[in-house]
Amino acid sequence: MRILLQYVLPILAPLIIYVTWLLLRGKGKKLPNWDEGLWFWLILLGLVFGMISLIFFGVSGMEEKGGQYIAPRFEDGKILPPERR
Repeated sequence: MRILLQYVLPILAPLIIYVTWLLLRGKGKKLPNWDEGLWFWLILLGLVFGMISLIFFGVSGMEEKGGQYIAPRFEDGKILPPERR
């Protein structure tokens, strides 16, 4: 879910909004061709949003830092998952 919100949604948001608007503006009208539409600018805007989200989440430090990482290990016949203390 985090990957969807941080990476995929910012890139696809302008395209989803534009296509939704095109579909809602009128049933009789068809989608514009690649040459007629704003497809290039939408893709470029999506990439810019994606870069902004990567920078934001990288700088904001929303992930927990520090602590001690304990690697996966084998104890009492079971494989224990990694831990962070």
